[in-house]
Amino acid sequence: MVLIFLAGCAIAAMAAWDAHSANRAAAKISFDSIADKVVTAIRENMDTYEQVLRGGVALFDAMGEVSRQQWAIYVDALDLSTNYSGIQGIGYVAVVDPQGISKLEERAHSEGLSEFKVHPPGNRELNTAILYLEPMDWRNRRALGYDMYAEDVRRVAMRRAWKTENPSLSRAVTLLQETGESVQKGVVLFLPVFSKEPAG
Repeated sequence: MVLIFLAGCAIAAMAAWDAHSANRAAAKISFDSIADKVVTAIRENMDTYEQVLRGGVALFDAMGEVSRQQWAIYVDALDLSTNYSGIQGIGYVAVVDPQGISKLEERAHSEGLSEFKVHPPGNRELNTAILYLEPMDWRNRRALGYDMYAEDVRRVAMRRAWKTENPSLSRAVTLLQETGESVQKGVVLFLPVFSKEPAG
């Protein structure tokens, strides 16, 4: 069975541009310099976020199965707001057999997530569900159960991660955590976790 691992990263690219500058050439040089710095910063952040994901993969590799509580402890120890301010959440997306969806929902309900539901419905090449997403604030809670493989942009990035066994960054998407006000785009970084075959 293939397990897909993810981090949702909300990234805002910031660049200053003085539209009222009398010296357009100087403004262009300034803009280009700032843009280069933004690209470099984003690239460095992605490298850092990739290491966060690799830590999560190592947790699964070491423990085999990771509980919701263990996942919460792992993410809490990262102290996202202090150390990784660009990350909206770090989660685990499980591949779900269509016949096992109701069982997965019952499991989540027994863990206190009474509104957990795998959505949208439908049979695909893979059916997935966001099973864990920390920190468990009201925004991230909105995304639980979502089948990211059902959406084109996320699916492309997930397939790339799955096939290459390497990190894969989606194009810009509106994160499920966003509300109707001050909506900003984000990207999702995926890294696959493969279950270990039993020895012997």
